Amino acid sequence: MGRQRLPQRDAPEFLARLEQSGAQGIRRAPARLDGTVEVTWEDSAEEVQRYREDLEAWKLVYVVSGASLVLVVLAILLVSLFGGG
Repeated sequence: MGRQRLPQRDAPEFLARLEQSGAQGIRRAPARLDGTVEVTWEDSAEEVQRYREDLEAWKLVYVVSGASLVLVVLAILLVSLFGGG
């Protein structure tokens, strides 16, 4: 779910871009005293699928970097215990 607060004068263009991107459930709150409006929407099915694919692609990077960090800490610990002599 997306949420954006923007100046009221920019709202029509922003709403049009949301509709073109396939967003669903677009809601525009009434203008506030400071001249801004809040727009909320649900992402399209394609956006949700793309987000999930991006997460899946980055999962391997996170696993490898985490494992590397554990190995570096383990190596430093072993060197400090047995190799500092």
